[in-house]
Amino acid sequence: MLKYCTKRFREQDGNFYYMHIFGHIKSVEVCIAKSEPIYKIDVREAIESEKKNTSYYGFLDNAGNIDNIYPTFGLLDICYAYGVKAEEKTGRGKIIKVIITELSQER
Repeated sequence: MLKYCTKRFREQDGNFYYMHIFGHIKSVEVCIAKSEPIYKIDVREAIESEKKNTSYYGFLDNAGNIDNIYPTFGLLDICYAYGVKAEEKTGRGKIIKVIITELSQER
């Protein structure tokens, strides 16, 4: 599933993380400074053997779309008024671990 995003450096652990992940480049542009690079990425559900190696969580809705992709469960959880687990319990989709592959820098 193609998406667009930015990369942010986190001083606490010295790693870069993908943030502001959206399906359209214009949505990313609204969240960032004009000079900040935007990346095209591929997002997919992690298979069982990959789950330990990724920190990214997303929500897979019943239509097969992966949304609200974040590098921690806490960031995903605050996207929903009663938490993402409550959203899952209502049958609207499921919490998944995701794999992100950087494809190109778009600007």
